[in-house]
Amino acid sequence: MKIATLFLFIPLSLNMLYGQENDKTKIVNLEKKFATPDSKYYKSEIKIPEEVVGYNFLQGIPKENTVHKIFEIPIKQDANPITITNETDINKIYTYVSLDTIKKEKTIIVDTNCNLDFSDDKIYTFSLANYAVTKYTKEHDILCPVIQVNYFDKYQNKEVLFYLKLDPYSSDKNRSSYHSDEDYYLEYLWYTCHFWEGKAIIEGKEYMVHANSAKTNDFTQIELGNNPRFLFFQPTDTIYPLNYQINDSVIINKEIFLLKEINNNNLTLETLGSSHAYNDTTNICIKKLDNKDVSLSEIIKNKYVFIDFWGSWCNPCIASIPKLKELYEKIEGRKDVDIIGIALEYEEKPEKLSSIINNKRIKWGNYWVNKSNVKSLTTPHQRFRVDTYPTYIILNDQGGVVYRTFGSANTQKAIDFFLNLIDNK
Repeated sequence: MKIATLFLFIPLSLNMLYGQENDKTKIVNLEKKFATPDSKYYKSEIKIPEEVVGYNFLQGIPKENTVHKIFEIPIKQDANPITITNETDINKIYTYVSLDTIKKEKTIIVDTNCNLDFSDDKIYTFSLANYAVTKYTKEHDILCPVIQVNYFDKYQNKEVLFYLKLDPYSSDKNRSSYHSDEDYYLEYLWYTCHFWEGKAIIEGKEYMVHANSAKTNDFTQIELGNNPRFLFFQPTDTIYPLNYQINDSVIINKEIFLLKEINNNNLTLETLGSSHAYNDTTNICIKKLDNKDVSLSEIIKNKYVFIDFWGSWCNPCIASIPKLKELYEKIEGRKDVDIIGIALEYEEKPEKLSSIINNKRIKWGNYWVNKSNVKSLTTPHQRFRVDTYPTYIILNDQGGVVYRTFGSANTQKAIDFFLNLIDNK
């Protein structure tokens, strides 16, 4: 994919012309892109469709499936609706969903040209057996098609093209919340597919910059807005990057940059200096449960360490505790290895965290970081680029990362890797 890039330097003085040269600042031009199966690290927003009760204005509804529902989602929720009838808003995307209980299949038709007629749209068929595929995995993502929507914007008097990802195997509620399996299977979710992309050359190395707008109800959005999220990574990276916002600091190629401002999709980065002081664990600070600060290097010194990044608010993290207890029982007493937990907490005092540790009888060392400080250069989340929970990171006795993975579905895999590592070191 060719990426149009604009690389300029600007002065620190806000009174001077935007875009003039200055060694302290860089501008990265971000262009709007739509995700493809090969797109890397773009972040989606979930859009929840609502069921339509009266839909006589819609044409081309298949008659062979009696078990079906019609859903809608606004394209521009904040726009004044253009009304055809009292029930019809052409600022919405309509979707037909039916269920074949004999074939155990689900059919979805999306009115992609927004003409209120399903007869000229593609029919998608999904096997109910695929509900067993673990969510948020590559296997699950392959099952979710990207849908192209052609929408005529009467306010701009032009056709607008955008994309959405259809997830036929997810819903916004637990299965137990539905009155019947039929109601559960008829649900689905939308995910946004647009993001902004640019390129930065820092100390001779190429870095990609992805940006996602703050939550928006406009799929045709042109500008990033005032509070977007940014990802920085090299094209060959395999570790999911942290996301940042304006006024955060980020380490790129051993340099510290301040995300200073976003203006007309141009991101200004201001150089703060070298990051050499932050490249090891000696400057990583975490808190004990009694709120006393401790250096991570003191805890992991000369040990192979299994780190569980979790939180008291994270149900998958808590569900994985029994497996971690089994790991602890196998290494308890060894001086050369360890397991520790580092929790991300939203409260000033980790009372809920302490309660879970006591109730679950967790014996290994647990520490915490306050959410308000998570972007600090001295946190393990920044150092190890942790943005998903649970995340498991394994360090060797020199403090180097030898393994990382995330998600409760991979807890046992991480444990098995660690046990094999320490048994054969």
